[in-house]
Amino acid sequence: MARITPIRQQKTKAHTRGVRREKLKIALVLGGGGLKGFSHIGVIRALKELDIDPTAIAGTSIGALIGAAHAKGMDV
Repeated sequence: MARITPIRQQKTKAHTRGVRREKLKIALVLGGGGLKGFSHIGVIRALKELDIDPTAIAGTSIGALIGAAHAKGMDV
């Protein structure tokens, strides 16, 4: 991985000036595993606090249930 030197950082900043950035697309992938799956509620709460809204939600087992509830609009 290349180190970011002050010169490289200046080039990066100059290159991105005036460039409109697109909104990032983020997928939330939730796993299964009984009680471990309930930790996903904390992850969803943290994402809300950071104002990050995933564009796609996928899950398996308990993660699918919690993901479906979140996608439907159920409050944390």
